[in-house]
Amino acid sequence: MSAEIVRNDYVPGGFKRKEYKGSFLYYQYEMGGIFVDVSRERKVIQDALAERSLDEGLISKRDFDIYIESLKKIFSDMENIEDMSDEEVFGLIHEIRVKFLKEGNLKILQDESRDRFFKESTFSLEKEPLQKILEDFFKGAKVKIDRRKLLEEELKVKRKVILIPGSFRVLPFLIRLIFNNFLESEIEVSLFLKKRRVLDEPVPDDLDFLLNRLKLKPENMNVLTYDFQGAGLDLRKVDFPENPKDFVIIGFEERSMFSLHGALFDYFIVTTIESPKAMRYTNLFEHEG
Repeated sequence: MSAEIVRNDYVPGGFKRKEYKGSFLYYQYEMGGIFVDVSRERKVIQDALAERSLDEGLISKRDFDIYIESLKKIFSDMENIEDMSDEEVFGLIHEIRVKFLKEGNLKILQDESRDRFFKESTFSLEKEPLQKILEDFFKGAKVKIDRRKLLEEELKVKRKVILIPGSFRVLPFLIRLIFNNFLESEIEVSLFLKKRRVLDEPVPDDLDFLLNRLKLKPENMNVLTYDFQGAGLDLRKVDFPENPKDFVIIGFEERSMFSLHGALFDYFIVTTIESPKAMRYTNLFEHEG
């Protein structure tokens, strides 16, 4: 990744945890089944995935206890991780998970969650207007980042797009967008997928799963992969096929919004705003409880 397309202060995940100082968020951490609250007298450290692994007999009680103690060391002093983003901190957690919960067990649990979600996702493959597809994406959203009119104008000028999904959950929507609109409109599509799942990022196996189920062949669609030990992506480690300024780049979901923050090229974000972090980032957080 060339240094010219990210700012010198780029942080994968948007910003460092020290930006939370003065907020209850500084003493809390919530991501990927992990919940931490060390505010005031509370000392809560939980991992839903580890608890499920224990319940299903995938790990012993001894390994579970050692694992939780390892998590406690990470969060024993929040100042120790304040120069990292939430996404980078999750990279530390993932390393410990792999050690104690085992990578094979993690993949089984993650794939089960993915399979359930994909099997409940149904849609027809017929040509649709871009506005209609995006309208369905935002249906029911109270807060959103929606620049669909500007996006449509940009696609009239640039006929190449790069799609950056935040999680596997947006892949069915992207399949609809790609096959029902972009490819029908002769727009060249590149889809960014993560080589190895750390949290819930989409990986090549996810795309293959969906395409096989729908009996689709990804003609005229490029799949580009990236690697990053934390959650989401690190733009400094991404190899764009050409100059990114030649593409319409679209990030989907909150995580892509944070991953792309600090880029020196134009991009669009398509997402609903739900988490306290996203609300704070977009200045929509009105009150702290």
